[in-house]
Amino acid sequence: IYILGPLRILKFLMKVMINRPAAFQLSILELGLGTWGKKKVIAASIDDSLSHVISTLLKYRISTIPLIDNHGKVVQVYINRDVTFLADDQYGYLDKPIKDFLALRKQTTKHHTCQGNDTLESVVERMLEYRVYTTICVDEKDECKGVITLGDILKFISSVDG
Repeated sequence: IYILGPLRILKFLMKVMINRPAAFQLSILELGLGTWGKKKVIAASIDDSLSHVISTLLKYRISTIPLIDNHGKVVQVYINRDVTFLADDQYGYLDKPIKDFLALRKQTTKHHTCQGNDTLESVVERMLEYRVYTTICVDEKDECKGVITLGDILKFISSVDG
């Protein structure tokens, strides 16, 4: 059995699109991809409780939440798969700050960022290289300005004419 997920679909599309549309050379800001400038960015403080972060994921039906410090800079991400770590008898951390819970993880979830002037092509290439489903959009101060998902990119590609 071969499972064809969004990452593999995007990888396939990038291989077969030899003459990519000009839109791939435009910036993500020009293209209006993701949530940058469209709506309030859903993020959490690194000092918020683990239960607050999990309820935020559920409330907004999102899979990734940027974790920011008290200066608004992205310092980490919490992804829906991190909740499986709770199964390892870590329920005592639900009311503690998310940073304490993240310190227990053997492997941290590296957050990948892009800036508004990055081209669609460069963002896609990094997502494929690091096998990530979400990229955090930051400004020159590393402050969180939005999120771009694989779904956003696939939806955009399917709407672009040659």
